[in-house]
Amino acid sequence: MIDIGANIGTYTMYSSSIRRKTIAIECYRPNIERLIKAIEIEQVSKYVILIGNAIYNQSNQILQLTKEKSNIGGQSLFTNQTIHYSNSTQDQFTVVTTRFDDLYPMFIQNDLSDVIIKIDIESAEIFLFQTADRIFDSINIVLVQMEWASIKLNQNYAQFIMNFFYKRNYLSVSTANCQILNSKTSNYTTWGSPHDIYWIKRSYFRICPTLT
Repeated sequence: MIDIGANIGTYTMYSSSIRRKTIAIECYRPNIERLIKAIEIEQVSKYVILIGNAIYNQSNQILQLTKEKSNIGGQSLFTNQTIHYSNSTQDQFTVVTTRFDDLYPMFIQNDLSDVIIKIDIESAEIFLFQTADRIFDSINIVLVQMEWASIKLNQNYAQFIMNFFYKRNYLSVSTANCQILNSKTSNYTTWGSPHDIYWIKRSYFRICPTLT
């Protein structure tokens, strides 16, 4: 399990509780602290690797998160400028970025196979898929659950992500009823029930029992 945008750890804690190797990626410091505490309490540290970076199209950039009061996991990246540590208070809204493919050596070291990904990173999904070719072409990622609500509002982002998956032989599937989503032009704007969709590798379509 790779939990990208782990938030307070709902997916990470479930995955680790059933003894699955779990990589949790979360950049908001208060959530990281909550995750560390939960991992200690439940004694699942041997199953969890916690990465405290934001996914971006460049590594080692220092960016700020928005301040979202109503949603503890709703912070998004300010991407129009970088800052320097010397000019920063290094508060909970300061994050260091990584490209997704830069995590490849660590994934290989941990012998990941037959991977499920959950991704919810507040409109930064495009940065992951801009930097994910090596990982997706080398590791057997069988299913991706991702938030689609913001992606469908940007035609260029939506088309890029759709092309990324379709050329790798994935199906776009509804999380509500496990039905294949219509991939014809512009139909992507109706996807999400209400927010998420699945991308399922075609050779693993039986993950959804209604697919034939």
